[in-house]
Amino acid sequence: MSAQADKRTTRFDAEAASYDASKPYLLPWADEAAKTLVSYLPKTSQQPLIGMELGCGTGLVSQRVLKSTNPPVAFILGVDASEGMITAFNAKAAALAEDNGLVSPGSPLTLESPPRGMYAVYCMIEDDSSLRQSVAATPFADVLPTQDFDFVVSHITWHHIRDLNAMAKHIWRLLKPGGVFLIVDYEKTSDSIEFHPPSGRSEVEHLWGFSKDDLRGHLEGAGFVHVETRDVLTFERTGKDDGVTRKFTFIGAKGVKE
Repeated sequence: MSAQADKRTTRFDAEAASYDASKPYLLPWADEAAKTLVSYLPKTSQQPLIGMELGCGTGLVSQRVLKSTNPPVAFILGVDASEGMITAFNAKAAALAEDNGLVSPGSPLTLESPPRGMYAVYCMIEDDSSLRQSVAATPFADVLPTQDFDFVVSHITWHHIRDLNAMAKHIWRLLKPGGVFLIVDYEKTSDSIEFHPPSGRSEVEHLWGFSKDDLRGHLEGAGFVHVETRDVLTFERTGKDDGVTRKFTFIGAKGVKE
């Protein structure tokens, strides 16, 4: 794990328990990411979909994607490097299951009574054995795949990954044919370095974010087809250190495994 990743994980572990409550601006971000993903999912699926959220955090995006009924989404496996975030994700998953009758361990994923659930694990997904071992240790080992996912989503995580081309290729291998990969992250502009305050920049791999062409290149270089890019959300954010309000845009890039 890189020095940036160590710092990032330490911070996320410390913030996880109060993360959602202390950052209300995350909610509209998650709303738009989830809507964008669902818009790209195949509407003709004959089976409920099973997906993965890369860098899942507390599960804000997964929680929203699970509400999709067209197409029906049955289960989302969250993956994160922060144990604190995984604990928060799984606490939210358990509360959702209790309140809404979501999927319980061992339940079949069928269209007749499509259960909905989510669960997060700690693993390095670049390591196939790490993912298999992590899934095998979950209460949902009987129903969760370790490859052949219907979709993978990365929401404001891509800028934290050092080797993006290698990760894109690994995501391609995790998807089934026809599977969708969506990246949502902040757009590179003259001010985009200000997305992170100076005090937090040492833990970020790609400080300036990405252009649409950057994301397109990552996807096409990994073998994805039908690549599309678009604006997802424009918002204002006030800098912690300088108090200046600036506009930022989240952009999305979608690719399909042929």
